[in-house]
Amino acid sequence: MKINKSETKVQMVNRREHKALDIRVGGEKIKEVQEYKYLGSLITRDGRNQKEIRSRIEQAKRVFFQKGQVFRAKIDLGVRLRFLRAYVWSVALYGCATWTIGTLDRKRIEAFKLWCYRKMLRIKWTEKVRNEEVLRRIRGDRVIWKMLVKRRTRMIGHNLRHPVRLATVLEGMVEGKNWKGKPRQSYEDQILKIQGASPLYI
Repeated sequence: MKINKSETKVQMVNRREHKALDIRVGGEKIKEVQEYKYLGSLITRDGRNQKEIRSRIEQAKRVFFQKGQVFRAKIDLGVRLRFLRAYVWSVALYGCATWTIGTLDRKRIEAFKLWCYRKMLRIKWTEKVRNEEVLRRIRGDRVIWKMLVKRRTRMIGHNLRHPVRLATVLEGMVEGKNWKGKPRQSYEDQILKIQGASPLYI
C-alpha cells in the first residue's frame, strides 16, 4: 500500500484536551487536524454534530438562493414545497441519520425550516409575522423534523437487522469509568426518546 504523506492527516476524537499526536510515516510527521470532511460530512475532534449541522444549513441556504426563482414563482404552493424538499432539504439533511441532536441543534433546524417558508411567502422580517401564522399560511408543520427522524430510524433498523460491524459498535459497551459531569445524550437514547420505546431492539 502506498501512502501520500502530503495528503494524509490524522485526528483524535476526544472530549478532553490532549497532547499533539506524533505519528510519522517514513520519518515525516503527519499533520494533525481539528476537523475534516469525509464523504461530505464534517468530522470534528469533539465528536459532536453542531458544526456539521451549521455547515449543512449554510449549504442548503446557498442552494435556496440559487433556485430562488423557482421557490418564489407564481405556481401552486404544494409544487413549490416539493421543490423545497427535493433541492434544499435534501442538502440540509445529508448524513442526518448519524446525528445526535441536542436542543439547540433542533431549534436551529426548525428555525431554518421557518426561514425557508418566510422566503417562499415573501414575508419580510419587518412585518413581524408570528411563526404560527407562517405555518398556517404554508399549511405545514414539522415536516423537516419528521424526515430526519424517518431517515435515522431506517438506518438504525437496517444496521441492527444485519450482522455488520456497525451493529456491534451500536450494541457494545465502552470499558472504563464515566467522565465527570453530566453525560452526553447518546445516539441510542435519543432514538428511544423520539420513538417512545423502551428496549431498542423491538
